[in-house]
Amino acid sequence: MSADLTWLVGQEISEVKKLDHSWFFTLENGGSIATESFWRLLAEDIIFVTSDDDGHIFGLPKPVDATERLIKTIQGQKISRFLVVEFTCDLLLYFSNGAQIHFLNTSCGYESWRICFKTQQVICMGGSPAKFQRLRRPTRDPRKNRHRLNWSWLGWKPSSEIRR
Repeated sequence: MSADLTWLVGQEISEVKKLDHSWFFTLENGGSIATESFWRLLAEDIIFVTSDDDGHIFGLPKPVDATERLIKTIQGQKISRFLVVEFTCDLLLYFSNGAQIHFLNTSCGYESWRICFKTQQVICMGGSPAKFQRLRRPTRDPRKNRHRLNWSWLGWKPSSEIRR
């Protein structure tokens, strides 16, 4: 992995939002983590809540609010370390109170999670082995950003790169 994620250490997650099937985790320094894949929060030596639990009743008086459970558990807690699992590209965040958030790579081809910070974006993509793609200095023109991804490991190129 060539991407530098050391800036995560010492940060707090200040906001968590769910929009449709996407989850957005905003860090206090303006960085963000976004995912449409599965995540889970481990606390007190159990799976405390997962993205899939959100909105389910499970025999409780009201549906599970995954955002509320997550914020209550990690509020005011700093990321003490992180790990990107070598073969799966799962991103594991460890907090000062012992809680952990795992962002799991659940596909061999789709993006699993994305991290943005300042002018860098890191995209976790599946495959065998899992791949990291790093965008360098995104521009304000989204048409230019799409050319920065290297899709060749999937065996195809964006249409703008195909020469006839």
